[in-house]
Amino acid sequence: ANLYGRIATGLVGKPRRVVLKEGEGFATDMKGTIHADPYPLGREADPRHNLVVTRAGIHHELGHELFTSPELFARVVAIAEGKQNVEGLDGGRRILPMIFNIIEDGRMERQLSHTYAGVAETMAASCRLEPRWDEKVGEGVPDHHQLVGALLYTSLPYYRLRPELRDQMSASARILFDELEPVMRRGVHGLSEAAFEAALAIARRFEQAGLIQAP
Repeated sequence: ANLYGRIATGLVGKPRRVVLKEGEGFATDMKGTIHADPYPLGREADPRHNLVVTRAGIHHELGHELFTSPELFARVVAIAEGKQNVEGLDGGRRILPMIFNIIEDGRMERQLSHTYAGVAETMAASCRLEPRWDEKVGEGVPDHHQLVGALLYTSLPYYRLRPELRDQMSASARILFDELEPVMRRGVHGLSEAAFEAALAIARRFEQAGLIQAP
């Protein structure tokens, strides 16, 4: 924990504390304390691989501290809870936090990688070690599952949607993905407000397409 804390502090030049707790993933209190899993790949995995993925997870949380707007995320939560109305968004409000998080993750990871030396290499190595989607596509797979995975791999800078998977998507999922892909790209390459607007647009489109699942 002290080692990871020194790494985080040295990266951003400000005091950061890391708390290790196995099996509880990664999180930040947005005030300088990061919670991290020392065995994200399991205790049986190569210790070097666990170290890379843990370090990448800490970098990711630092990115939220540095580049994600708490005020904007609070607005997303307020919309999701029905405390703030948005034109054209009803049931789609339930998936807004998930969609915003996917876009904001890709946006701030790009900004983090461009700002701090060594981050890009660590993040890219982690992506080779830890898939984030099962890559299941096709007519027998729900469009919601195909689209969320494809949009996730479009958003994050060191994953990608393989061309053969795109070709194998169900016809309806492929049509909607072709429509939403440029919206996703605008969100991840802009400022936080662009990520918010892209999330609203995608949530609305999911609702219109009847793809809103129970939370």
